[in-house]
Amino acid sequence: MRRLLVLGLLFVLAGCGASPVPVARTPAPTPEAPKPAFERYVALGDSYTAAPYVPKTDGAMGCIRSNGNYPHLLAKAVQIGQLVDVSCSGATTHDLASRMPLFEGGTLPPQDNALTRSTDLVTVGIGGNDNGLFATILSTCRQADGCGISAELPELTATVDRLGPTLVAVLHRVRVRAPKAKILLIGYPKIAPDRGGCAQLPQLAATNLGTINEVNLQLNNVMRAAARTAHVGFINVYQASRGHDICSPSPWVNGTTTDVSAALALHPFAREQIAVARLIQNRIMQ
Repeated sequence: MRRLLVLGLLFVLAGCGASPVPVARTPAPTPEAPKPAFERYVALGDSYTAAPYVPKTDGAMGCIRSNGNYPHLLAKAVQIGQLVDVSCSGATTHDLASRMPLFEGGTLPPQDNALTRSTDLVTVGIGGNDNGLFATILSTCRQADGCGISAELPELTATVDRLGPTLVAVLHRVRVRAPKAKILLIGYPKIAPDRGGCAQLPQLAATNLGTINEVNLQLNNVMRAAARTAHVGFINVYQASRGHDICSPSPWVNGTTTDVSAALALHPFAREQIAVARLIQNRIMQ
């Protein structure tokens, strides 16, 4: 009988709106920030990395470097802890390990000073300025048939061949200074069409145009071989840029007239930098 009375009293209390006993709630854990895919990314290179006049460009201590170049685009697309972009217009392989003289005077520290043992991603886009290689080709593009570059083919070929061992030495040095890093050598795009010309590029004689294309392709092949010898990755921009030369409907490289709102003469447009960033992203996220 007593048990029934107790149960009845409990039901009465429940019916009279007795307050439930509060239940302590455990706060939801704060989600942790995603770990960066790479902690420290160092970009080394020349003007095809610095991308002068691709928006937005500043003086960068004489390097004329864009924050819309492929290192910055890659850092935005991939979780990067720290980007250190020391690419500089006019740089040669020599400038990676030595102070670089600037056009207006003064010098910059060697680019590979930016490398540390904590660096875990390095891109290297260099070689086209060595021994005046690009200067010879680009001046030909401006002068059309007057310069007879075809006569210089043996010298240009020898210059590109000498670049191979130099690049291997550069890549080995990068490996020593950044032993844990994923290292990628970044190639150059195809500049000129296989034949003909356009308003953005003078009509070159077939022999001169053939020389430019032969040297451009040889440079790509030498860089690819150097990357293989040094056991680093290679981004084949030349192959990816086929169909995007200066005279194509969708060029990746500017013509012979500088547009300060888009690109330096005979240098990459923003669309080329976007494409290169995507190529690198696809490679490093595999």
